[in-house]
Amino acid sequence: MQQPGRGLYGDPMVWRNPLHFSAGSVCPVLASPGYDEADYHRDYDGFPRDARTLT
Repeated sequence: MQQPGRGLYGDPMVWRNPLHFSAGSVCPVLASPGYDEADYHRDYDGFPRDARTLT
């Protein structure tokens, strides 16, 4: 999709792995809470289990 004016909304606890960016492109991220390293999953292995506990 080459529509630079469009965005993507991701609900909480949705795994995203942004790929296929053009050279020089920017991927801004907006979030309501402040950044906390402990809030983030760095690999997919434990993510499905934790996501199920929140639904």
